[in-house]
Amino acid sequence: MSDFVIHGGRPLFGTVAVGGSKNAVLPIIFAAATVKGVSVIENVPDISDVETAVFLLEELGALIDRSGTTLTVDASELSYRPPTPSAALAIRASTYLIGAELARFGKTEISSFGGCNFEPRPIDLHLYAARCMGAFADGSLFRMSKPKSSAVFFKKVSVGATANALILASSLPVLTEIYGYAREPHIKTLAEFLSSAGAKIEFSREKITVEGRELTSAHAVIPPDPIETGTFALLSLASGGNITVKGTPSGELTPLLAPLMDAGAEIAEEGGGFRLFGELRSPCSFFAEPYPGLATDLQPLTVPVLARFLGGEVRDSVFPRRFGYASELGRFGVLSENIPSGVRVLPSKFSRARAEAVDLRGGAALLFPALISEGESVISSAHLIKRGYSDLVKKLSAVGADIIEK
Repeated sequence: MSDFVIHGGRPLFGTVAVGGSKNAVLPIIFAAATVKGVSVIENVPDISDVETAVFLLEELGALIDRSGTTLTVDASELSYRPPTPSAALAIRASTYLIGAELARFGKTEISSFGGCNFEPRPIDLHLYAARCMGAFADGSLFRMSKPKSSAVFFKKVSVGATANALILASSLPVLTEIYGYAREPHIKTLAEFLSSAGAKIEFSREKITVEGRELTSAHAVIPPDPIETGTFALLSLASGGNITVKGTPSGELTPLLAPLMDAGAEIAEEGGGFRLFGELRSPCSFFAEPYPGLATDLQPLTVPVLARFLGGEVRDSVFPRRFGYASELGRFGVLSENIPSGVRVLPSKFSRARAEAVDLRGGAALLFPALISEGESVISSAHLIKRGYSDLVKKLSAVGADIIEK
């Protein structure tokens, strides 16, 4: 465990190049366990969640080499073993072992999975998809029976369950149809990786159709992280508008940027990236919902921005109770009050404080008032924030921040 120590109040300016997408790379790393050969994954971010995912695959016998931002995974010779509990509990993405291990070994142990604790996150949809494809419970294990053609009907949109269904279906020598699937772009990035290994995957408006194959070798290039892009764009706006962000094109962040522009913010495309600047001249509202709506991972980062200006409301239909970070923001003077499925944010005056990151994105939100406020602020549990941001101290220092980790 470590702290971020920040001496705020310094002007922030310069350019930030974001890394590869956390949400795209993690399912692909676990899917590499289903490939009976070598997978090459490019533009892999240097984050602790990736380190944990690599450790979990190495436990199964994968030979993994990292050169710069390229990860090479040789899964030719794997053998089943239950995951180390502490590693499985460290990241939510360990749930992808369900699909990967059922596909590779015909069994998986249903244990505890980790990730941010902002709300209970059951795995019932993951197990439902596996059952549809022939899995059954055997004590603490889930085992595969003879694969059968099947249809999976998700009654609720779940990115993780959709990814697990794709990972498992791509290795089964039968036809699988997945209805009610998540539409996030990184689902298609995963499908492209599995297709490169030999699976036949087709998307239509109503379903994903998968014809599985024995997967032999695979390749993926991880796209820039839209959440990191959004984080630095919002920090630019809140701190005076002088940070250019190179990464996800601004057009792909419309659910985040459009309400801000309606309230008075401006965007300048420059240097292969964009800069968000200006002032919000009216209250602004955000509503997090499944893609193509505002990503739930971005909603915590909007709260300190609204507080910096004229306030507004933030609601979340994906995780309606994902607002535990608000009390920690309050230590910096960020004023908010609970409303159904969200918070109402009031115009606030920031001041230095000590606070704790309670989860990844809520922790990142604490950086905003800490960087803006005069004096020394301390954010504990920095390891949670580092789960999703590569070279964070280096990137913030490059745009003028006085921040160290200790």
